[in-house]
Amino acid sequence: MSPATPRGAQERALAHVAGRAFGPPLDPGLRVTLTFHPDRLCDGRPILDTMAVAPGFRLEVRELLRHSGYRGPEYVDLGARIAVGGVLDPHIVADAARTGDHDPQALKKVWHRLARFGAPGTAAGQTARPAPARGAVLDGPGGAAGPAG
Repeated sequence: MSPATPRGAQERALAHVAGRAFGPPLDPGLRVTLTFHPDRLCDGRPILDTMAVAPGFRLEVRELLRHSGYRGPEYVDLGARIAVGGVLDPHIVADAARTGDHDPQALKKVWHRLARFGAPGTAAGQTARPAPARGAVLDGPGGAAGPAG
């Protein structure tokens, strides 16, 4: 492996995107939402299970309700139903996925809301920088593509 070859999953993902990018850089102040495919495996486990073991974003139901126009109100309703103590976090979404009681694509859209409107935190509500999950896949014009970790 040459010194210029990216070694970590995050470096591989960034190199993959940089290799396909064109045009001038976007404004760094733009808010970007990454989407994850719930059926994608990461270290042999579903991506939602992997994401659930790391601290991540938290979203209070009252904040979720403020964004009912984002990708349909049915996903606000689902998020409010699965929330625990008025809060959504990666553990809660992963637990809901494991029950098999919900459409995985609907839970994916709940996750999109969590990533878009939530804030970094831990179970105690303290701020923390969430660790990126290995195996994350970026959605783009060509669909799911890229390194899987």
